[in-house]
Amino acid sequence: MPLTELTAYCLKLKSHVNIMNPELHTGANGTTMVKGEAEGHPGVKVSRIIGKADVPTAEKLIAAAGGGKAKAKK
Repeated sequence: MPLTELTAYCLKLKSHVNIMNPELHTGANGTTMVKGEAEGHPGVKVSRIIGKADVPTAEKLIAAAGGGKAKAKK
């Protein structure tokens, strides 16, 4: 399924939430993910693993949202 919006499933809230202050991160094993906070729930961290094909789309969505870093950390 193509990435159209920055959402993630929150285990703590048991629901899908929008990601606020999104940033791209690269995990230790090379997976790329979007990390941020759950909208409307300050302090609740969420992340979503994305595929390599979705990285350019995620960078555009992060820039449009005025989020943090749009480049994956290495």
